[in-house]
Amino acid sequence: AISATVDIRRFFPKRSKEKYDLVIIAQLIPTKKVDVFLEIVSKLIKKGFKIRSLVLGEGALREYLEDLSVKMGLKDTVEFLGFQPDVENYLNQSKIFLFPSVKEGLSLAMLEAMACGVVPVVSDVDDLSDAVKDRINGRLVNKDDIDSFVSAVSELLINPETLKHYSYNAVEFIRNNYTIETASQKWKEILTSLDAEKRNRYKV
Repeated sequence: AISATVDIRRFFPKRSKEKYDLVIIAQLIPTKKVDVFLEIVSKLIKKGFKIRSLVLGEGALREYLEDLSVKMGLKDTVEFLGFQPDVENYLNQSKIFLFPSVKEGLSLAMLEAMACGVVPVVSDVDDLSDAVKDRINGRLVNKDDIDSFVSAVSELLINPETLKHYSYNAVEFIRNNYTIETASQKWKEILTSLDAEKRNRYKV
């Protein structure tokens, strides 16, 4: 199967100052669990971390989530900026793509984040593990275990060398597996194989 592709001419590491520790890019709907994202942020702050977080996306739950953020005391910690056309600029200001979704295909937003060197800490659901290799280029976490998300993020924030290592591996993994060029090569291989099979089938 041919997977999603990332335009690495647009999405690549061009590090400006890292303004955000955590970012999520998603529709603001129940399955994306942005409320859990907020809870993780809250728990990290209680552990003593000074967290800056960014939520990019629109959806039916935006007003509810913004109100929830205020009630949780996160007004000055979490920014809601809707959908942004220059999302790559925000990714390049971010360290960790935190994605506690409970149901997900292979998230293009996650792949684009990885291409920019943002380290994924995501639920171990559906197709996300196709791109995220645990403790190699990111972290895969049980979707129902908020404390494990907190631990995974904490570990990366207090170990910048590990974060840097995962970031490099994330970029390389996307470049080797999810670019337009690699998809084109896979198509060529498929078509060549089909052509050879067809010739063999009708060979006298």
